[in-house]
Amino acid sequence: MTKRKYNLVKPTKFFKKWGIDTKMLAQQEDVSRTALHMRVQLYGTPFQRKQQPNKFELATGRACSELVEITGLKPTAIYSRFRQFNDPFHVPHKNWLFGDVNYDEEKYGRYMFKFWLHPRHPDYQTERAKWLPFLESIDPTGEKNYVKLYGGL
Repeated sequence: MTKRKYNLVKPTKFFKKWGIDTKMLAQQEDVSRTALHMRVQLYGTPFQRKQQPNKFELATGRACSELVEITGLKPTAIYSRFRQFNDPFHVPHKNWLFGDVNYDEEKYGRYMFKFWLHPRHPDYQTERAKWLPFLESIDPTGEKNYVKLYGGL
């Protein structure tokens, strides 16, 4: 009797349902396999990365915790600047005591936001189509390049 040179691996339930192996998808998304199973448990699909973002996250492309780290301000100050000026980096007036917000363009000026849906999600195109006009509405002149930074997902 000869030995087989290969092992037959039965496809998992995950592979049968979603058409992709957990190991391969986890490598693509840079998360663990457990995280993919938690996505299925929480959202019903492994292709939805997080809950639908609020307007603040959509407009800035960053979570509040990231902006706290970047600017060194408190979350309430960031939310209030966004509410008043539609820009969390806006400095209402330069004060000789505090100066300007320390913002390192080289370090934080790059793209940091992952769109909340994976491109293989069935609603990806419709949600992205809703998102682009919102970016254009908050930056009509294109000075802040929101569409260029966050629209080409």
